[in-house]
Amino acid sequence: MITRNITKYMLSACIADLEESMILGSSVAGRAGRQHQDRFDDSDTDISNLLAAKNGLHKAYIDLRTDAAKAAFFRCPCLVQQRLREMQDVWMIRKAEEIQAISVAAIDRLPQVDTNNDLDLPPSLPETIWAVQQISSGKAPGSDAIPPKVYKHGGPRMMAELTTLFQKM
Repeated sequence: MITRNITKYMLSACIADLEESMILGSSVAGRAGRQHQDRFDDSDTDISNLLAAKNGLHKAYIDLRTDAAKAAFFRCPCLVQQRLREMQDVWMIRKAEEIQAISVAAIDRLPQVDTNNDLDLPPSLPETIWAVQQISSGKAPGSDAIPPKVYKHGGPRMMAELTTLFQKM
């Protein structure tokens, strides 16, 4: 009877510790875990404490085999997962802010270049002639079904018409 009261006391203490760590994020004593490179490095102790509380509930469940221990143990993974997700959300928000700050700083360091307004001007006749001369003669006709040779050998009137067409675009 005394051992049963002690184990009930241990179970209730484990449950209280787990709930306290879930709600308040306070520490729960436990064994030292492995050292993994983790993206939650600053929360390693919190994670270890959560897992220690879960392990304590598992031990109590195995030792006692009561309905209360079973209920507490099977409720525990949900609470642990919820707390881990909350910690991950906080980490993700902090990391996003950090990356955003780095991006803003990098953009601020870029040299500012004046806008080249000449790029907005419609093409002139010499530019049209140069562009048509750059077309390969071996190309298949485009969507207008006119072969490139017609453009190349169309003469000055063709170039003037093309320039006018390009300027209207």
